[in-house]
Amino acid sequence: MKKNIFYFIVFFLIFNLSLFSKMRVEAEKVIKKEISETYRFQGSFSIEKNVNVFPKIRGVLIKLFVKNDSRVKKGDIIALVKRDDPGYKFKPNRITAPISGVVSRINAYEGTRINPQSPLLVISSYNPIILNVNIPEYVFYRIKIGTKVTININGIEKPYSGIVYTKENAGDPKTKLPVLKIKVKNPEYKIVPSVLGEAVIELGKRELVLAPADAVFSSDNGYFVWKIEDGRAFKKYVKVGELYGKYFEIKEGVSEGDLLVTFGAEKLRDGEEVIF
Repeated sequence: MKKNIFYFIVFFLIFNLSLFSKMRVEAEKVIKKEISETYRFQGSFSIEKNVNVFPKIRGVLIKLFVKNDSRVKKGDIIALVKRDDPGYKFKPNRITAPISGVVSRINAYEGTRINPQSPLLVISSYNPIILNVNIPEYVFYRIKIGTKVTININGIEKPYSGIVYTKENAGDPKTKLPVLKIKVKNPEYKIVPSVLGEAVIELGKRELVLAPADAVFSSDNGYFVWKIEDGRAFKKYVKVGELYGKYFEIKEGVSEGDLLVTFGAEKLRDGEEVIF
């Protein structure tokens, strides 16, 4: 009887010592989930084009019907020029607006001499207006020309709609990021250059493999996880995508259902036994 009790105590101690020798961790499974991808990027507006307006004849500017920031429509009379050839009388020559827009610069005033080689003024096109946004490459290459974009602007309650019409992957000199140019209809000229706008880009839904963010670690050699197999933790390098809330997209390295260490990995050694 005493001998049986002795063996029981020994077995109990060995069993508990084996438990204490294992690293205690917390773990969570890799999941697969459909994610709705919506991205928001800040940008600034610029005008689509500037047009220099030249007089057709040499003469004296006798009447200017516009000033800086005046709105004009294509075909509007913006100035009258008197031809100054001695000994001849001419009707004042009309200068009309070649495009609709806003007068952004005036180079001559009434009473001054002008000629066909020097622009009288500059008209800037405000409709459409262009939103320029810098975006990371992982989104840039997935956006197509013609993609519809929702535009939000502080101080304007109703959102605008825009269309991607140019992609410049050479990158912005300051940010080094590719540039997306979005054309936005601006018939009432409420949006002006240099105003900030938010581009909301929806790329639809994708089914992604997701790992808990707490299970993903970084090193000089890249990102890695501790994958539990048969009660042991093994170090696995993974290719990581974007962060979606509390989960990282995993492009390579682990699969749906794999069990990963989320807490207690600081002192783990490759292949070490764990309990959770």
